Amino acid sequence: MNQMKVMKITVDRILKEQILVICLFLAFVMLHSDVHANAHSEKIVTEPILITEDHTTLENITIRYSGAEPPITISDSRDVKLKNIKIVGSKEANGIHIENSSQIELDHIDISHTKDAVYLEHVEHIKMKHIISQNNRYGIHFMYVTHGQLTDSIVRNNVTGIMLMVSDDIKLSHNKITDQQVLNATGMTLYKSSGIQVRQNKLFKNSTALSIQEMSQSEITNNSFTQNLTGIEIYQSDIPIQKNRFSNNISIANIDQPQSQFRNNMYDDPSIMDLDGNGTGDTPKRFSDLLGEVMVKDTTLNFFQNGPLHILLQWIEDKSITLESGYQDISPQMLYRDIQLNIWLPILVSSLGIILLTLRRIR
Repeated sequence: MNQMKVMKITVDRILKEQILVICLFLAFVMLHSDVHANAHSEKIVTEPILITEDHTTLENITIRYSGAEPPITISDSRDVKLKNIKIVGSKEANGIHIENSSQIELDHIDISHTKDAVYLEHVEHIKMKHIISQNNRYGIHFMYVTHGQLTDSIVRNNVTGIMLMVSDDIKLSHNKITDQQVLNATGMTLYKSSGIQVRQNKLFKNSTALSIQEMSQSEITNNSFTQNLTGIEIYQSDIPIQKNRFSNNISIANIDQPQSQFRNNMYDDPSIMDLDGNGTGDTPKRFSDLLGEVMVKDTTLNFFQNGPLHILLQWIEDKSITLESGYQDISPQMLYRDIQLNIWLPILVSSLGIILLTLRRIR
């Protein structure tokens, strides 16, 4: 009898330990589910803030201001840091307005319902990371900016996600640019600038993901273009557009002239053949698309995407002598879609199975 009681106590202890481990694991997952969550303090500010002094740090506040002035203005200053700030405006003014300043850092900034969430004019050496810009006119607006960075940020549901004009030496990387879908909206517009590096960004569900106008000495590499009406439009620019991924876009590109540096990109197009096994398509990938251009204007035609009519029109284009040879990627690659499984669901199911099995054995 005593031996049986000892065995029962041992089993109960093991069961409790298993349940404790599972609960701790689930708590850890829930606490770390949102990497972009900003921890703002309870301090609420309802008046605009003007920074004109060097070596200034502003952090841990929420600003709710609907007047005609920007909630935060930085003017004629250097070495200014903004961290852990949330701004809610009313479309009347820019959220953060920075002019004639240098050595600026923005980290964990959340801005919504403003004119331009972050407006930069005549700014040198600025680093921005973990920015969330949504429901504004322009998400991030560069004007006459040199030596700047925007990384690890989310730009969502603006008229233009990123507007970059007349600027130099800017790096845009590891950002999510999505849902700029109103009439003539763009995820990102680059205009009359040089030394711009657009790398490893995700652009999806935009009217036009990327508009490139009169650009030089810049590059667009290793980005993902997914579910946009138009992936890229290019005017008077000949810059490297290489090693990008194009998946499920209505139209890949609208281009005004041949682009010799548009190559080595990947497409979800089963017509790309690689019979010699060198990793590159045997024939160029043409990216002008009659049906795609029509579908951009009339989204009700999206039903025909990749259907027989779409394939027929693409074949006609490929055979047409009226299209210039430059409207193509001379070395396309086939994009193989990865099957992504939700890893947490199997773990939870397995954990519940272990609990039920243990309870059954105890009985």
